[in-house]
Amino acid sequence: GFFTREGEVGLRDGWCVTRQVPPAAFGTLAIYSLNKDHLVDIVGSGPGEIVDFDGKDAPKDMAYKRSRLEASKNLKVQLTYKHKGTTRTAAGKLVSVGPEFVVLETQDNNFAVPVEGISRMQVLDLPVRVHISSETKNPPKKTELGMAYLRKGITWIPEYTLKVLDETTAELTLRGSLVNEAEDLIHCDVHFVVGVPHFLHTDYMAPIAVGQAIRTIGSAVAPQQIRSQIMNRAAIVSNDIRANQFGLPPGVVEKKVSDEGGNVYKVLGRLPEMGGAAATDYTVYTKEDINLRRGEKAIVTLFVKKIKYSHVYRWSPPERMKHMLVLHNGTDTAWTTGPYLAVSRGRPLSEDLLKYTPKGGNCEIPVTAAVN
Repeated sequence: GFFTREGEVGLRDGWCVTRQVPPAAFGTLAIYSLNKDHLVDIVGSGPGEIVDFDGKDAPKDMAYKRSRLEASKNLKVQLTYKHKGTTRTAAGKLVSVGPEFVVLETQDNNFAVPVEGISRMQVLDLPVRVHISSETKNPPKKTELGMAYLRKGITWIPEYTLKVLDETTAELTLRGSLVNEAEDLIHCDVHFVVGVPHFLHTDYMAPIAVGQAIRTIGSAVAPQQIRSQIMNRAAIVSNDIRANQFGLPPGVVEKKVSDEGGNVYKVLGRLPEMGGAAATDYTVYTKEDINLRRGEKAIVTLFVKKIKYSHVYRWSPPERMKHMLVLHNGTDTAWTTGPYLAVSRGRPLSEDLLKYTPKGGNCEIPVTAAVN
């Protein structure tokens, strides 16, 4: 699926931070400003924004420290500070900034860190940094950003119902079964596409999205994957092996970001493969304001149209005569390939596959084997 999202962000010295880059296919990730006077010139990904109060990266006076800490209130941070001649680290949600101390909140307790001793702050949970440049003298305070990317984990399956109304008219209903194993869709406009453009590198991820890990605060009881990680590390320690992975401070854990969405093909089971339109035959059905979380499925009605149909009979002895309905696509969209059920007066006529039919084209569907 091709995703787009947008929203307003606040900037500090032209920078903003976000939680993660989605598992975008190689060559499809675009982060851009919706303001024509602003340009996204740098997108960086790492362990989280780091500020060193050393007089080079950032001023080390108390007033600046407090202002920078105040701007990070309600975020999860890791602070490096000196206390009684020793360098210490502490991690938690920054809930208060006072004249002399800041207060960090964890699941177990709250504790104070002296502002004067703080030498470094790292913002957790927000490992991606985006810089906005502008031709104006002063950097902008806010902008509207957009993000677009192609990712795996979402698909749709078309299915039709054909209801015969009279001798020449029928009602054709197209429904789409939307299978979402990618990410939550909340109040989203979803475009169901017939005909897919050519993408060569869908099996490769954008380099900035590869191997992401979010550093966050560990809970009082570690989840299963973290407990397994702790046990594995304990086994390594018992063998006197050391590695950089032991550099995380107390209270901070590293969670790997999932590389891609769930397996939609596993969810779909053994459904038959269906052909479709060529890339040049491009039709979009739009459904607005959909709510569908990851792991959910929905059947969406995309159109209900009255169409004209006619009859044709074919006979190739010694076979039985075949009765076909010829459906005339006089609608404003192409019909994608999908299974159909044809009914008349509440009784089924046939169930088969409706083949891709462009605007102005015709398709044939079998009805019965007529006896000569």
